[in-house]
Amino acid sequence: MTLTIVNTLLNALTLVLVSCYGIWLKKIVEQQLKAKDASIENQGTIIKMHEAAIAHLKEEATPAIVDSYQKVRKFADEMAATNTKLTSQIDEAKNTKVSGEKPGLDLLLAERKGFLAASKIFSDAIQSVTTLGSQAKLITAKDLLLVLQTIGNGMSEWTNANLEKSKTFRQLGKT
Repeated sequence: MTLTIVNTLLNALTLVLVSCYGIWLKKIVEQQLKAKDASIENQGTIIKMHEAAIAHLKEEATPAIVDSYQKVRKFADEMAATNTKLTSQIDEAKNTKVSGEKPGLDLLLAERKGFLAASKIFSDAIQSVTTLGSQAKLITAKDLLLVLQTIGNGMSEWTNANLEKSKTFRQLGKT
């Protein structure tokens, strides 16, 4: 064989191999595009299913959240009214003259303990409500709980100070 025949055969073989590689590469790219399209459709279906589930949960949970929030709000208003009443009673007891016995301080102390117990019940109720609510509701509930705890702590300190005053006045009255 001569060099020109071998050269022609090699060029023809190269042409055939390059053509076959091009066809094979085209089919691989087409298969990858089909797989990508199928994956996108599957993800779209999954997203639609999740959106439907979320919508169902919103419809189901919204009335419960609103109802719980109204209960918490009503309870917080009642606690604020109780706090106002107890504060006025404590101020009255503070302004009365202390004789040989504590004028109503035992009653006020018992009411303060009851108020603190009610605050504990309120905090337990808040914990159950916040598991239903959104993050914004959680913050609101925590703020209400913090306010009630602050009020309870303030009343406790004030009542203890009045008890100490009462003891001091009684000791002064005995001497």
